[in-house]
Parts: sequence; C-alpha cells; structure tokens
Amino acid sequence: HPRTDLDNATALFNRATTYHDLGDRRRAIDDYSRLLDRHPHHSVAANNRGVAYQELGLVDRAGLDFSTAILQASDPVIAYGNRGWLQLTQGRYAAAIKDFSQALALQPQLPLAYLYRGRAQQRGSNWAAALTDYDQAIAQLPSYGLAYADRSSAYEAMGDRQRALENLGQARILLQGQGDRRTLAVVTRKLRSLEQGPSPHP
Repeated sequence: HPRTDLDNATALFNRATTYHDLGDRRRAIDDYSRLLDRHPHHSVAANNRGVAYQELGLVDRAGLDFSTAILQASDPVIAYGNRGWLQLTQGRYAAAIKDFSQALALQPQLPLAYLYRGRAQQRGSNWAAALTDYDQAIAQLPSYGLAYADRSSAYEAMGDRQRALENLGQARILLQGQGDRRTLAVVTRKLRSLEQGPSPHP
C-alpha cells in the first residue's frame, strides 16, 4: 500500500536522529529541515535541529529553533533547558536563569537545571542564589559530583575555605566512582591547590 505522509515523517525523523547520533550533524539538519518544511509544528524536530546547530557553533539558528520548540511544544521543559544552556554558554546569564527557572517551574525534579542555573547565578556574582541551586541539585541527586565541585567554587569565592575543601573532597570521591577522568583531574588539581593555601607574600 502507498506510504502515508506520517510514514514519511517518521522515516525522516528516524534518519535524522540516526545521523545526529552518529555525529553527522549536517545531514541530520538537512533531514530535520525537510521534516519541518512538511510539518512546521514538529517541536521535537525543531528542538533537535537547534541542538545540532549549537553543536556546530551556529548559536543564532540554535536559539531560533529552541524558541520555536518552546512555543509549539505541549511540554517545553527540554527546549527551555537547551535554550538556557545556550544562553549560559554565550554569557547571557540573566536570560539563562530565566529559562532554567521556566524549566524548573514545569518540572521541579531536574538536578541538571539547578546545577546550570547555579552556574549562571555564580557567574553573575549571586553567591547565595548559586549555593541554593547547588543545594537543590545535590538534594535531588546526592551522587552528583559536579554539583559538589561547583558548590565548592562558590564557597571559595565567598571566602569559606573549609566548606570549599569539604565539597571538593566529596566531589573527588564521587567522581572517582563515576569514571569521569577529565573532571576528576581538574578537581584533584584544585583540591591540592586549596589544601596548600595561598602562597605567602614576601
């Protein structure tokens, strides 16, 4: 029997996500675009194309796709989170905080959104708000090594060296068990530096 438009849409979407998973972002974008030409309100395709654009460094196109997905999706949590991450990477901290807050209003159990909103708060020197977000991330996911590392940096910036050391030590323990060697190496170097304390002035 002849294939329906829905069959073709599903096939295009599946091929696009396969290309994307394989790292062929250009072909993925081509297929997402073909799908969106036929089905302009396909919010998942818009969101995914935005991710591919961001991975290629095309941040303006990514932002447009995330905004489109937010407007069209029945549940725009992921699109808000992705746009928030885009804003954070571009140094637009107030906009990032707003997007992560929207995501959390829709889905409060999102430790990653708390972590990234905390980073945006910290980069805007809102230390207390950053600590609150890191606390929430850890409360929801106690094994979250990155959240301990980020909370350590906030305490250090506030001059609380003891709590910074405690959190960094906990981050190292958790990361050792999680196999994240790159982050573990950074945390270990930072921990040694903190343990040594500031260099004495002549």
